[in-house]
Amino acid sequence: SKPIFQTPVVTASIRGTEMVIAVNDKGDKSDVTVLEGKVKCSNEKGSVVINRGEVAKTKKGESPKITLLAKPELSAQWLIITPDIVGPTEKNI
Repeated sequence: SKPIFQTPVVTASIRGTEMVIAVNDKGDKSDVTVLEGKVKCSNEKGSVVINRGEVAKTKKGESPKITLLAKPELSAQWLIITPDIVGPTEKNI
């Protein structure tokens, strides 16, 4: 079964592997950004499927709206610079 994420204004189900979900303090706006793969975002007003480099912006009482991420390659930059993490079982301890 695929994970499903619910915010006060949108439900997002994973169709890929890398995404970011942001909810404002009031809980009346949510942004779902796809860095890799696909994500279906839906609420009582409608649904959209977003792909890499797209954002589903949703306001309370409105259907999700698709916008383009200006530079998706910069959003995933942390993946490139993250060092290898070695656990104790891999260090011959």
